Amino acid sequence: MSCWIRLGIEPTKDQALIRDAYRARLPQHHPESDPEGFQALREAYESANRFARQEEDEVDEEDAGVPEMPQTLVDFYALLEDPARRFNPQAWQVFVKALDQLPLDALDDLSWGLFHPLANAGPLSYRCANLLAQRLAWEQQLLDLQFDQAKEVEAFLQRIKGPDPFDTTLMGDWPGPAQMETLWYARSLDYVFQHRPLHEFEDFASQHTCLPLPADDVFIQRLLVQFTQAGMGGPGLRQVCVEQQAQAPDDVDWLYLLACQNSLLGLEDQALPCWIRLWQEHRHPKAESRLLELCAKRQPEFLALLIQAFDRQENFHDWSADLADVSQTCGSPSQRPETLVRWLGAGQFNLQGLAAAFVDWRMTGHELPLLALLLGQSADCRLQQLYRHAWALHRGDVGLLQHILEEPQPVDALEGLVLSGFKYQAAQQLRWLNQAPIPLALKAFLSSRSVQPQLAEELKKNEPHTICRLWLRRLRPYDQAALVRIDQAFDLQDTQADVDLRAVSLLVQLEQRSVLLPAMDQGGTPWQWHAQTMFLLALLDQPERWLSLIDSPCLDRLEVNPAHPLSRL
Repeated sequence: MSCWIRLGIEPTKDQALIRDAYRARLPQHHPESDPEGFQALREAYESANRFARQEEDEVDEEDAGVPEMPQTLVDFYALLEDPARRFNPQAWQVFVKALDQLPLDALDDLSWGLFHPLANAGPLSYRCANLLAQRLAWEQQLLDLQFDQAKEVEAFLQRIKGPDPFDTTLMGDWPGPAQMETLWYARSLDYVFQHRPLHEFEDFASQHTCLPLPADDVFIQRLLVQFTQAGMGGPGLRQVCVEQQAQAPDDVDWLYLLACQNSLLGLEDQALPCWIRLWQEHRHPKAESRLLELCAKRQPEFLALLIQAFDRQENFHDWSADLADVSQTCGSPSQRPETLVRWLGAGQFNLQGLAAAFVDWRMTGHELPLLALLLGQSADCRLQQLYRHAWALHRGDVGLLQHILEEPQPVDALEGLVLSGFKYQAAQQLRWLNQAPIPLALKAFLSSRSVQPQLAEELKKNEPHTICRLWLRRLRPYDQAALVRIDQAFDLQDTQADVDLRAVSLLVQLEQRSVLLPAMDQGGTPWQWHAQTMFLLALLDQPERWLSLIDSPCLDRLEVNPAHPLSRL
């Protein structure tokens, strides 16, 4: 091993520096506890002193090796000090290839002499440094070093295995100080972002500085990601996003960064279409929460509609023929856990009118206040119609669900987003109502011509029974035989059941008085039939409360079908 690597200094003729290095290393190699290490250190000290006492033009065979070594060191220092070559891998490759011209003994002696200037050179391109480290095989020689030295060398070698923050060749025509500062700053940003809390990154990145940045698209995008995740927006950052997104309009990453920068800068009109695109085209995981935040701030009357629109289940249509199979629950009307959390969160906003009534219904089951608003006079007919659609997703049958699918797409972006979510859910529920085994089994049971048809045993308990009750909860007309069979097969008065069937119970009571609902296609639209039926059932269930909620002309506006029992009022 070279005397210089053992002393931990670069080759020098300064005897005071050699003496200080020797004294600094001496405590690590006590002559009693480490006689071999002490002897090796002493020999290195004497060898270094002999080199220092020689004339500058003399070369000691033991320490200098071959004449090329001093020139190689000079060339290496020149490489490190030349801004045009210091960060250029091709220039380093040229230097590494020049080492191949040296004799093996000279290269072995020179190897560790190059390590110290490299390790102490300040900010470097890891890619460049790694070229030299691999050529000189420092990692394979760690066992030849003392423990502390090996530890120091290994730490350096591990560090330079990491990637450079950007293409360092782009700094080739920069002044040296600018190169150093920019590389240090970029590495510091990466380190703080990866290893420290985001608020510390924000503090560090918020410090005013004036540094050039290389024109490296990957680096600039990573900086934007870091700043954005730390909640830092700026006009300059946004302008980069605008330019990059214009060049690559289908790039989801640049679209996301542009949406974030718009939001951070309070540019909500520009942020909204970006978030909508991220949701509709890419189902971006951040889009839902950001759109809900924007909606609560800008149009709180749409918040409940948007929560409902985002309550999308996985599209399923491969049910088992076994009514007790677990697949029967797939595709049936249900509510995602995050939707329930969102209903709870909506309570913190001071919602009014339809939005407040809809959220209260989804949270408590209190339906009458919502029904009164759905049937009442509204200053915003379009908003009322969307809430009617939202209600139909839970209580409406095939006719109302089909009506949602037939709605033309609105011009307003937020309305379009809501309606597209409703259409997805309506199509899914229509598929379930028309194709799933349990709804088909219920239809067959209710329409059977048998004198005493029996409900399938699988449908009398557990999850399949709950799914049956969900099917019954949707408003639809039944004939007399069907209502009798429902009354016999289901406990309509069960207050402990997950699904309340009081509305069906009232239909059974009407049937017992020879009062039946007309078919849905006997005049009027599906909504008019549902509106008349809801009015009737609410009046029968809670007459005093219902009459206190509606306005006087409500019944007149319904245009009641003469065949409907409500016409008797």
